Amino acid sequence: MAADPEFQPGAAPFGNFINYYSFNPPENRLKLLPKEFYTIIRRNCKDKPLIGLDIGCNTGVGLVCRLLAYFSTTVSQPTQHTDFHMLGCDIDNILIQRATENHRHTDHLTFQTLDYMDTEQRQESLGSYLQRFSRTKFDVTFCFSVTMWIHLQNGDSGLRDFLRSVSSNTWNFTLV
Repeated sequence: MAADPEFQPGAAPFGNFINYYSFNPPENRLKLLPKEFYTIIRRNCKDKPLIGLDIGCNTGVGLVCRLLAYFSTTVSQPTQHTDFHMLGCDIDNILIQRATENHRHTDHLTFQTLDYMDTEQRQESLGSYLQRFSRTKFDVTFCFSVTMWIHLQNGDSGLRDFLRSVSSNTWNFTLV
C-alpha cells in the first residue's frame, strides 16, 4: 500500500511544514533581532500604528504571536503599548486555515494565502491590506527561512525579483 503523497518526504516543496515550530522554536529567530530593533522601527513610524508583514508565516502559532507580543508590549519598553497590526501570508492554504483558526480573537492579525511570487496576486493582496491603514508600504517585513525555497523554485532571477519586491514594499526588511 502506497503512502499518501502529501506526507511523503519532499511533500513540502516550499518548506511549508505544518509542525515547523515544534523543532525550530520562534525564540531562535527573535534572539537574532538586534536589541535596538524596536526603537529603529518605532522611530520611523512616529504616532501611526505599526504595520507588519510576515512572508511565510506558517500556522502563525509561533513567530507571528511572539512578534505581536514584542511590538505590543516590548521587553525594552514594558510600559509602552504599540498599535501593531500584522499580515501573515503563506503559500499553503492549509497553514493559513490553521493560522486563522488559532487566532480568531485578535483584530491585530490577518492571515492570507499568498504566492508572493505571483506579481498580480501580491499587488492585490498587499495593496488592499495597506489601503486599510492608508499606507503604501509596510513598516517592517519579516522573512524567516523563506529565501532558500524561493531560490529553489524560482532560481537566481526569482530570488532577485523577490528581494527587490520586498524592499520596495517595506521600510524595514528583516531576513533571517
